[in-house]
Amino acid sequence: MTSNFHILSAILNGPWLVSPDYAQAMLPWIASLYSGAGSVAAVPRSGYSSERPFIVAPRTGKRYEWNDTPPEGSVAVIPITGPITKYNGGCGEPGSIQRQSLVAEVDARSEIAGALYLYDTPGGQVSGTSSLANAIRNAKKQSVAYVDDGIAASAGMWFLSASTEAYVSQKTDQVGSIGAYTSLVNFSGYFEKLGIKVQEIYAPQSTDKNGSYRAAVEGNEDLIKQDLSVVVDSFINFVADRSPRARAAIDKWSTGKMFHAADAKKYGLHDGVLPMRGALQRVVTLNKSTTPSSSSNTKHTTMAFEQTLSAAQAEEFEVVEGGFLATEDQLNNVEAHITGLQTQLATSQDTVTAQGQQIQQLQSAATTSAATIQRLQTELKNKGKRDAVTFTNPELGAEDDAEAKEDPYAELRKAAFPNWQG
Repeated sequence: MTSNFHILSAILNGPWLVSPDYAQAMLPWIASLYSGAGSVAAVPRSGYSSERPFIVAPRTGKRYEWNDTPPEGSVAVIPITGPITKYNGGCGEPGSIQRQSLVAEVDARSEIAGALYLYDTPGGQVSGTSSLANAIRNAKKQSVAYVDDGIAASAGMWFLSASTEAYVSQKTDQVGSIGAYTSLVNFSGYFEKLGIKVQEIYAPQSTDKNGSYRAAVEGNEDLIKQDLSVVVDSFINFVADRSPRARAAIDKWSTGKMFHAADAKKYGLHDGVLPMRGALQRVVTLNKSTTPSSSSNTKHTTMAFEQTLSAAQAEEFEVVEGGFLATEDQLNNVEAHITGLQTQLATSQDTVTAQGQQIQQLQSAATTSAATIQRLQTELKNKGKRDAVTFTNPELGAEDDAEAKEDPYAELRKAAFPNWQG
């Protein structure tokens, strides 16, 4: 009964980030749970044993239990499967809070290189989702998300976007459902059939208490939609931050649609199709090539990987120990890309050289112009001195006087020197 109460509280308390298909399929079970006819044991899950975290040594493929001591460079494998609740489930499966402690433990254990998160989940509660996603993204050690022949929907997509890189195992795998919704259940008719009349009484100060619920019951859903919008804005921005390609395609995936592997990769929601061993090796490679990283280092690593794929004109690379395995065509594409960049660089250098020469010519012309201005200013100053001497010469002969009367500057002198007697 305690387990039933726990899961019912999670279902009825607030919105969920979950695939609508899964939610609809669970409605009959939820109804039976509410009536007391069902139990948590009826939830279709793979069982806690398969959801328990474990450790793998990539070189040998040997599996270790979580509390064992594996060799250096091992990878922590943390499943995130089934519906995710904030607190541990009724069958013992870990909730978002417990999984945050696993993230911290990976960072603390020196023999673990990093984490691989295995996904097959329709999503889960809004509560706890953002905290776990932030813990994964801000971890000291880089991680890889891996959809294991299934889906990563809604809250699962939020978690998947937190890792440095994300891969799927099959072309039929699906990711997305980036959105949120809630179901409003009005039990008044149910209670009336039982002969129970429910009367809600609020304190006079509590005019806004349960305002969004009461408005929705009366047909106004605006307040609930506003609450959901806040959640979805954060969700969309978090996914967009996983890569430049995802942000560029934000209009394609932000409406709640699910995508198969090919379209999801095109829109930047994951990085390609890989076998499990390839995903494990990516964890080792990412953490071998960088020191414990900040989020900016994580974004740089992801961007460099995308640029390499773009240069090779490849959907994905086969991952081998220590790096990637590229085909001859892919290598030729990379070489052609590098040649093109070198040509662009040479052209840019020629342009810079030509512009530098133009600048020198302009500077030389400016220097010449400055010298010319200085010379003209000096001549003008000297000319003014000569005119002043002529104006004040008191000893003019008759001939000079006649020339002065014909001087075209006579009127100007009279205007400038009213006492002039010339």
